[in-house]
Amino acid sequence: MLSILTPKKWLKTAITGAIICGITACSDNKSADDYISEAQTHLASEDFSASIILLKNAIVAEPNNVNARLMLGQAYLGQGDGLSAVKELEKVRQLDKQKYTALPLLARAYLISDNFQEILELKNTEKLSSEMKVEYLAYKTLAHIRLEQLDQATESANEAESLVPGSFFSILAKAYHAAATEDVDKAELLVKRALSQSKSNPEALMLQAQIANVQQNYEQAAESLKLYVEAQPAVNIAYLMLAEAYLNNEQYADAEKYADIILTALPNQPLANHIKAAAEFAKQNYENAKDYADKALTAGFQQLPVKLLAGVSAYNLKNFEQANYHLSAIVEYLPAEHPAQKMYILSRLELGLIENISDALSDFSPKNAQDNQFLSTLSANLYSLGAVSEAKKLASKAKVNFDNTEDRLRASALSVLMNNNPNIAELEDIAENNPKLKQARLLLAHSAVKRGELDKALEIAKQWQTDFPESSEGHNLLAAIYFLKNDMAAAKSELEASYQKGADGLYALTELARVNFQQGELDKAKRYINDAIELYPNSPKALQYNYIIHRDDIAIEKISNALAQNTTSTPLVLVYTGALVDKQQYKQALSVLKGLEKSIGTSKEVWIQTLVVHSRLKDQDKVRSTLEEWRKLNPYHVEPVVYLANYYKLSNQREKALTQINRALNDQHSDSLLLKLGKMQILLDLERADDAALLYEDLKTLELRPELYAGIKGRIKLIEKDYQAAIPELKTFYRAQPSGDNAVYLAIALSKNDQQESSIELLEKYLSNSPQDTRVRSLVASQYLAKDHDKAKLHYQKIIEQHPNNVLALNNLAWLTMDSGELQQAEKYIEKAYKLAPNIANVADTYGQILLKLDKKRDALAKAKEATERSKQEDVDIMLNYVDVLIENGRKNEASKLLTEIRTTTQSQKQKVANLLKRI
Repeated sequence: MLSILTPKKWLKTAITGAIICGITACSDNKSADDYISEAQTHLASEDFSASIILLKNAIVAEPNNVNARLMLGQAYLGQGDGLSAVKELEKVRQLDKQKYTALPLLARAYLISDNFQEILELKNTEKLSSEMKVEYLAYKTLAHIRLEQLDQATESANEAESLVPGSFFSILAKAYHAAATEDVDKAELLVKRALSQSKSNPEALMLQAQIANVQQNYEQAAESLKLYVEAQPAVNIAYLMLAEAYLNNEQYADAEKYADIILTALPNQPLANHIKAAAEFAKQNYENAKDYADKALTAGFQQLPVKLLAGVSAYNLKNFEQANYHLSAIVEYLPAEHPAQKMYILSRLELGLIENISDALSDFSPKNAQDNQFLSTLSANLYSLGAVSEAKKLASKAKVNFDNTEDRLRASALSVLMNNNPNIAELEDIAENNPKLKQARLLLAHSAVKRGELDKALEIAKQWQTDFPESSEGHNLLAAIYFLKNDMAAAKSELEASYQKGADGLYALTELARVNFQQGELDKAKRYINDAIELYPNSPKALQYNYIIHRDDIAIEKISNALAQNTTSTPLVLVYTGALVDKQQYKQALSVLKGLEKSIGTSKEVWIQTLVVHSRLKDQDKVRSTLEEWRKLNPYHVEPVVYLANYYKLSNQREKALTQINRALNDQHSDSLLLKLGKMQILLDLERADDAALLYEDLKTLELRPELYAGIKGRIKLIEKDYQAAIPELKTFYRAQPSGDNAVYLAIALSKNDQQESSIELLEKYLSNSPQDTRVRSLVASQYLAKDHDKAKLHYQKIIEQHPNNVLALNNLAWLTMDSGELQQAEKYIEKAYKLAPNIANVADTYGQILLKLDKKRDALAKAKEATERSKQEDVDIMLNYVDVLIENGRKNEASKLLTEIRTTTQSQKQKVANLLKRI
């Protein structure tokens, strides 16, 4: 079979497949020639199966019979069995190298078994007759094309035409070349000319089918492929191509017939399953259509039509999760009016997914109570997922029937949930006129707690208990409020009363266990939690408190048993993995967390737990990728943005951190104060004063604490080098928040404003309260370098006591110790610094100077040279030290030359150059 391959338009055709035929028992009185003679008759009538049996018998009788093997190769080619043909024809070449007639046949066998390079490597083709050579050249042309060697293909096609102009194979070679150069019309005319000479030639039929496919003439493609299948029945892929042509021509019954032939032999063949799915869908057999489409997708056939079939079939089966899964991958490629677009939106509504929900429902107007309930439920779900603005948009669409108590209560519940300044009078009216409606009272109490009016909430709860004295709910509500008021005795009393009434023992038992445990009454805590576990063995809250109190393997086993009964329970997964993390079984915890399918509905707790595990495993790449996945799946959660920005900030990639925050502020979190303050911090760290000033003006419209405004303004002035203006603002902020960072900023401003003593005094006072703050100690040590080396040494010594591997402190301490003449001690400090950071130029420079003072001149020269190279000759002080060492080593010419290249910038550097010149 001949076929074309170009990267863009042509279908790769790989034909494999063999027919295994039985071999009849050999008759004793028949020779190989007898079998060959009989086989020739069958070959002439194109009865290839019978020929193969006879020729195999001939080979059994005479294994080295060249003619038998040659004819057997021809018979296999007649069926399209390329691999078997290759085997026999290669044997012919081994037995008789002069059998040149086998060469074109072998070339075709290589072609249909996709062994293109072997075609090009065939030897003795120059000894073929012109007719045979042209046939070989046709196959060679296609081999070059399949190997993307278009220039060589052109040469082969031209050679074929020059040998026997107008012959079938010279025309076919030209047709291949035209197709490869995408001259489709020319290729079509040439293949028609070829077929007029040999109407059943498989290679010409296949090429004609491929051309028809490109032209979207699927009827012609099917007709050509049907003739091809009749000519080459062993080529399984041809059945598949024929089925696809029928499918493209909407001949579903014919498509299904040929797909079934493939699926009988290869039940997981992806394209055949796709064709079968389309045929079943046409018959509205959605279950079958989905099954076949899923098989195609599972096999890796991820094409739009297959996903469309799978998604629409799932929708018709009301399998909305699968419908959303498949359609979400393709809706952006479908026309806006395509029915699947609506199916996609409705599926997402059914699943509670929220991307573009408000846009999708922009024209939706509730017509009845069911519509209002739908909008309210959806709004509540959106709010719980973090999509606050989306939730409020949909909530505003719901209409309230003020004659309907349920409608009024629903609207009030949404208002309380979303902090929309609920109408308390409305809630009180509902509760007063419906005294048995507990939800109204609960909402009133909840609203009072959210407003911080605990006494009002307590009053509501006590009235509830009075009105429903037999209920435990009032006691539980009272206990919760007493906890908020930090009245533990009253809370425990209410919980005991609740437990005695027994209606809702879980809350009472677990809270009693918790509060007794926190108060150190372990025996009571164990008694309460054991009762809770006995009554509620699968309760996540009870199991969590049970582990906290017992912290043993039995407690973990109880959680594991509960999870085994409900493997998709997020609360149980969190309790179980929390216990595993506590036991430092991080990999097992991660394995359990991976079992939860992540989506927009995944809780923040699951994401945070996953981050904790990756962090404990010290896998920062996984921390980052998990944060990115979280942000992608739920863009309404602000936490992944904050954590990602902090991740990049800590890894000194502040521009990336800023990008994360800006993206969120420009999208779902435009009003997030947390992100705006985070952005301000990064802008200040990047010293982008202008941008920070613009953001400061935006923040001034909000009601923030005055000292926070002062801190921001002071940092901006510090960047602008307006130190006098910065100092009072930074002092205000430091007094309010006396942190190490704030001490550093104020100290820098004081120092830059020539208030060195005040700067040092500030830092020393801070260190008296926070002696472990290395950053502040480093700063004060560096300030002492200019005036008091002994105090500088003292601070650097304290730093390396706390942090023995602090390279900066070791280096500076080595220099100061050298300066005071303690050369042996200086050498110890610098050796350690150099071992920790051999690539830092200043460390090598210090090392060189110490070695020089120890009179180890050659070693000093090596380190000084190294320091100069590390600094790329950009540090003048390091280069001057190198010149000093060169002179001490007697290399004055080199030192003199280097001095001419040094460009000094300070007076001390110029003085040092003058001193060095005197020594040369």
